Amino acid sequence: MAPTQASDAARRPCGAAARRVLGIDPGSLRTGWALLRDAGGRPIVEDCGVIRLPRGAGFAERLGVLAGRVRELTARLEPSHASVEAPFHGANSRAALQL
Repeated sequence: MAPTQASDAARRPCGAAARRVLGIDPGSLRTGWALLRDAGGRPIVEDCGVIRLPRGAGFAERLGVLAGRVRELTARLEPSHASVEAPFHGANSRAALQL
């Protein structure tokens, strides 16, 4: 008889929740985000969206709005981990330095 593989739930310690990762792609006007769940080694998208920041506001104000919205997301979604994409510069090196 061939050995069977334990289900994902059976491999986790008792009471341990599945890993849920909040990924954030920062931008100075739009920040994308997605919540991924581990489904037996396969990532499943649970939720995703875009945080739109006020275009006419200064950078410091937009950063404050972004911080508040990320706090709201983490409170609502309750991720076990988070990941933020490293900024890179395309046409606007100054914006990349600010991020």
